[in-house]
Amino acid sequence: MHHEFEPPVAPTNYQPPTSAEELLLRYRSGERYFQDAVLGGAELSDANLSNINLEDADLEDAQLNGANLDGAWLRSANLEDANLAGASLVNANLRGSYFHGATFEGANLKDSALPSGNGRGACFRNATLVECNLRFINLIAADLEGADLSNSWLDNSRFTRANLTRATLKGVNLDSVDLVGANMDGIIS
Repeated sequence: MHHEFEPPVAPTNYQPPTSAEELLLRYRSGERYFQDAVLGGAELSDANLSNINLEDADLEDAQLNGANLDGAWLRSANLEDANLAGASLVNANLRGSYFHGATFEGANLKDSALPSGNGRGACFRNATLVECNLRFINLIAADLEGADLSNSWLDNSRFTRANLTRATLKGVNLDSVDLVGANMDGIIS
């Protein structure tokens, strides 16, 4: 079950980083607070960014494939069209984040919180979304083929026209989920 934590706090005289290089340098020196960072298109593939605070950050088109974002605080972050394929986001907080068109293919989001997120058209093929808080999430036309959503909370979420082919939905209550036009061929429940 997801347990929210308090994010890292701002250091004295905080200024957001302006490049991926600056972010990585400051992270390696022990800083974890990067709220409001503007890093659109940043190359952060395979980076270790565990327990980072990127609340309200602009990461549009960022390359985060294979990155370690375990325990990351990404509330209200802009991840539009970002590449997070194969990334690890275990116990991450993406509450209210915007990830329209983002790729999370094969990513591990176990025990993460994505409530009220907007992932219209996002790709979660073969992603692990076990025990996630997906309440009020918008995944209209998203691709979740082969994704594992076991024991996740989907109350009042929207999966309209989503591809849930061969998705695992064990222990999931679909009573209040909008599944109009969703492809549910071969789901495992």
